[in-house]
Amino acid sequence: MKCVINGTTFDYRKNFQDNKDLRYRLNRLAGETFGGLSFEKWYEQGFWTEKTTPYALFDDNNCVANIFATVFHVIFQKEEKTYIQLGTVMTAPAYRNRGLSRFLMHEILKEWKDDCDAVYLYANDRAVDFYPKFGFTEVNEYQYSRPISARTGSLRKLNIEDPADRAILIKKIQYGNPFASVAMPGSTEIVMFHCIMSQKDNIYFLPKYDAVVVAQQEGDTLLCYDVFCGEDAHPEDILSVTADEHCRKVCLGFTPKDNLSFGPAVFREEDTHLFVLQEKDNIFRDNLLMFPMLCHT
Repeated sequence: MKCVINGTTFDYRKNFQDNKDLRYRLNRLAGETFGGLSFEKWYEQGFWTEKTTPYALFDDNNCVANIFATVFHVIFQKEEKTYIQLGTVMTAPAYRNRGLSRFLMHEILKEWKDDCDAVYLYANDRAVDFYPKFGFTEVNEYQYSRPISARTGSLRKLNIEDPADRAILIKKIQYGNPFASVAMPGSTEIVMFHCIMSQKDNIYFLPKYDAVVVAQQEGDTLLCYDVFCGEDAHPEDILSVTADEHCRKVCLGFTPKDNLSFGPAVFREEDTHLFVLQEKDNIFRDNLLMFPMLCHT
């Protein structure tokens, strides 16, 4: 579809991820904007599905602006709702400050605002004054932590390039995290994006607990991004076996259920701010929460 923005005609396209040429041009902009980022491997392995829709503007066959909209089913306090996360917001340098992101935001909100329960996004420092113009407000996320002692046990690093290991990972992701109070069932595709792109060296299988843990140790702290297993396991057992002998503390990349004895603190991530659309649901208003880290887009 042709559109005119401040006197310039652009080609507006959405949901074009199966078009190899347009996907290449989108990946080129992503690589230039985010230090080599590419969605091609994610697509080739079958994880870029209709749940994530690109909305983009093209000029002379070049992708010059884009926003992704990803559909999540969120369960909190036994209620399941539909949330839309906006991500990969980018504009080519020569096209910035010309209203392209504003056009895409209007189009996405026009399409989704009345068909979902909440809209949210993560913004960098440069954009914190931009999103309030569309009705978004910044909220705090809270990360939970507690002391921990390492325990001897069997764990094996998974190699997601190996078909058998990848099958184990996907099966466990589909189980979900039984310890999380904010659950996002059906998010296998987004979790796999992180496993393919940034977490491939941090994925462990614990056969005794039939669990997969995505975790990374830094100094004496274990950052557990997520745990995927059945209902019978206990998180302390899984986390203690995942930790090494130097570990004294575990921080979670998800919000634990109330009975797990973790303490919250405001979570500050460099150059990252969470915004939610004010007129929709805001579960952060009265609760100390974070969205699962492996469900960020």
